[in-house]
Amino acid sequence: MQEDFATERKEVTLSAEEFYGTAWHWGIGEVLHRLDLTWNGPKQAPERLPAWVSDLTAFSFQGCWMRYHLEEEAGEEFIHCCEGQVIRGERMREASSSFKLCGEQVRESLCRAWAEKACQSIRTEENLAELPAMLLSRNEYDTLIPRLKEMELDELMNRLAVHSGDHEGSIALARSLKRPSSHGEILFYGRHSGCERLELHQVRFISTDHINWILRESAGEREDWLIASPSSRHKFQAMLESWLMHSPSAETYGKSP
Repeated sequence: MQEDFATERKEVTLSAEEFYGTAWHWGIGEVLHRLDLTWNGPKQAPERLPAWVSDLTAFSFQGCWMRYHLEEEAGEEFIHCCEGQVIRGERMREASSSFKLCGEQVRESLCRAWAEKACQSIRTEENLAELPAMLLSRNEYDTLIPRLKEMELDELMNRLAVHSGDHEGSIALARSLKRPSSHGEILFYGRHSGCERLELHQVRFISTDHINWILRESAGEREDWLIASPSSRHKFQAMLESWLMHSPSAETYGKSP
């Protein structure tokens, strides 16, 4: 590429349809599928895009896609790192996305800045409750989430306790689920030289004024586990930075209990 990305940042605004085609062109169509972003249109970048976006194809890359709900605000953003170049995208209420591409010289600071911004939806700096991680059934948890508004707090506590065997932790998690200050999900993705498979790990988070939860879950269809761990904002940010800068293996994010 001819542009000097270290001294000049560039931006382009795309419609959702244009971005979906571009994402498939980059090789992350499976990420869209996992996020239930169905796309049946052209799986290529629109012709009008500048080369610094349309030429962004490589066998090795990694990124994070985050969706969050913070009080009355809902947001969606991602960061995509490829061969020392970085694109940050954001989609709020409008069906459009804004992308920024920067050079390798600023990759570390840009990734740290994105991770710090992503953690703004994590309300509690340090957890006030000393609780161990809880092991749950992912399938059972997914059946409870759509019923949160109609379920009484005691019923939710009991359902969690039955499947986790942790009464105290179930009380804390149930209260967080019923009255979250913020919540969301992050999809970690990556592909590396020598491996054709796209690596995917989903992490959910729940935050209140007293406690944050990180929920890691099984990725395989034949596995059924979910681990809910109390976490500080610092640990949450470190997890994001670690993936973007060091790209750990599945042992870190997808290991079963």
